[in-house]
Formats: sequence, C-alpha cells, structure tokens
Amino acid sequence: MSDRPRVLFVFNRPRAEREAAYRAGDAPDDAFYGLHALRERGFDTFYSDAGHEFTRLGRVYKFIDDTISRQGSRTGFHWWQAKQLADVANEADLIFATADSSALPFLWLRRRGIVRTPIVYATIGLVHTYPWALGRVARFYRGLMPQASRVVHFGHGEGARLIGDFGVDPARVRHVPFGVDADFYRSENSPTNPAAAPLAFGMDERRDWKLLAQAMNGCGMNLDLVTHPRFVEGIALPEEIRRIDPVSFRALRSRIAAAPFLVFPVKENPYTGATISLLSAMAMGKAAIVSRTSAIAQGYGLVDGDNVIFVAPGDPTAMRDAAADLLADSDKARRIGDAAATHVLSGYTIAHMADALAEIFRESLAEGGAR
Repeated sequence: MSDRPRVLFVFNRPRAEREAAYRAGDAPDDAFYGLHALRERGFDTFYSDAGHEFTRLGRVYKFIDDTISRQGSRTGFHWWQAKQLADVANEADLIFATADSSALPFLWLRRRGIVRTPIVYATIGLVHTYPWALGRVARFYRGLMPQASRVVHFGHGEGARLIGDFGVDPARVRHVPFGVDADFYRSENSPTNPAAAPLAFGMDERRDWKLLAQAMNGCGMNLDLVTHPRFVEGIALPEEIRRIDPVSFRALRSRIAAAPFLVFPVKENPYTGATISLLSAMAMGKAAIVSRTSAIAQGYGLVDGDNVIFVAPGDPTAMRDAAADLLADSDKARRIGDAAATHVLSGYTIAHMADALAEIFRESLAEGGAR
C-alpha cells in the first residue's frame, strides 16, 4: 500500500455525468459522498460506472435483483455491478460502498473469497426496510455483516438497530452525520426574489408530497415543487402547487437562493430522508420547515425556532400554519436562515464528513478488514 491508499467508491447510480458537472463547478461534492474532499485528506479515491450498463447476462442479474427488491421498493442486491468491479476492487486498498444495494453483494463476494479488499459499508435505510431482520432475504443480509470492516450510518437512531436487528459488532458501527458542500451552495450570490414562491424539492420515497398537497390546498399561498412526476402519481396537487421537473444542481441552487424559505414534508423514518436537501438549504442561509422525523430530530443539532422550524410528521395543519407564519414574517425567516447557515458551517459541511470518514478509513486500513 502506498502513502496514498487507493479507495474505490461504489455508488448505486452512475456518477460520470455528475463528475463532468463537478469539474465545471456545477455539482457539489456531497453528490459523491466527499470523494473529492477525501483526496485532500491523503486518499487516492476513485470510482467506476461499470456494472450500471446491462448486457444479456447482466439482465439476468437485474431480474434477480428486482425480484429481491420487489421492483425497487426494498433494499436490492446489485450482483452485476459487484461482479463487474471485482477485479478493480481487489486492486484497491479499501472499498467504500455508499448504499446497501451496492455494498451487500461486495460483502457476499468477500465472504466467498472473490474480493479480498476491506469494505467500509455505508447503510442508508436497511433497518427501515427490514425493521426486525425478518424473512429469508433479511437473514441472508444479516449473515453478511461480519464481512464489513466498518458499518457507517447517517441516521442517528440506526446504530442500535444495526446492532440489535442485524447483529453488527458494536465496535464496528460508526455514526457519521451527513455534510454538504457549503462552498458550492454559498457561491450563489443571488438575493431572495420578493416575487418567488416558497420552494419544496426532492426525489426521495420518504418525501410526503401528499401531506404537502393537503397543507397547501386552499391556503392562498403559492409554492414551487421540484420533483419527478412519478413521486406525485395519484396525488391531486392543488392549484397552489406548481410542480417543476428535476433540474441541474446549479439551477436548483438558484431556485433555493430565490425562495423566501423552504418546505420539507417527510414521512416518519429512522434514516436520512431529506437530510441533505435540508442542510443544503440551510447552508445557503434559508429558513426551512421540516417534519420532525426521528432521523432529523437527533444527531444534527437542530433547534426548533432557532435554526429550523419543526412540525409533526403527518400534520398538514401545522405545516400550513408554519408556512403562513414565515411568509408573513420575513424578519423571522431571515433570522432563522442566518442561524441555519452558521450551524451548518460549524459542523455539517462536506469537510466535517470527510474528516470523519478519513478516520474510519484509516482504522479499517490499519486493521486490514474484517476479523
């Protein structure tokens, strides 16, 4: 191993297009889990999009994956990606697998002796998908956990359930709060546009757009919603909500800058729904209304009425009232936004996240992987 350990980042979606945007200054490093920030901390980080394109044989693997994941509604098992990257993985000093569907097959390959490289496994929602590790697939996943050098979780409450439900060695569990690329978001200097509507955005299964529709219906306030049409299928959006197709990171940043405040309705969940979106808006000095889910309420130092506005999950009246209050009181929105930016810069940037991951990487490299 050289002075700069080679770390293979494994993503569950292609990153080449985002990489081009990053090079042009049009994408944040949090879109890569701090891959670029970790280079500045002494690691030779790299990734490959191999395994995202399916040949005839790959389609067989995809069929198995779709069957296991119930067409994507549960944690998957990207065999094809892991198979395609096995040789590359063995040339690396460490693997950082950034999602369950990509990490789990690497743990399986390591158990089989096909991959020998230590694996740092970042889980996002496994304990939500299998809350008590029930069923044949969940037991199979549980059996793979000893192959992970470290298991990283971003939701504050996930650690206890990883230990209790999935039998992960407590010494190998690490909580790392998400961090955002504050430099990217704060480089937008456009002021708030007095004519702009409040903004909601996200493409996460845990976003509660039905709740947002209920909250906005008949309230007399307009709101822009940036999301893919499939996330609002079957939801009757009221005339107050203008849905906008997904836009580039740069264009979204401009919309955040223009908005008087942000709204993030989230279904109750134990992991990280809306966390990155929330922190991104906060980094730009925007007040945000967000559902007080267990994942967001703990672990990020958020204080209701100080650096964020919390509302109860599933309560459209509380969300409507909070939005009306911020719209009527621009000074309050500005005060909360200023406190939000200070809070993110103090501990929730991509630099903070990279520092935490760097320590975990060094632990794993020193140990040499799972016992």
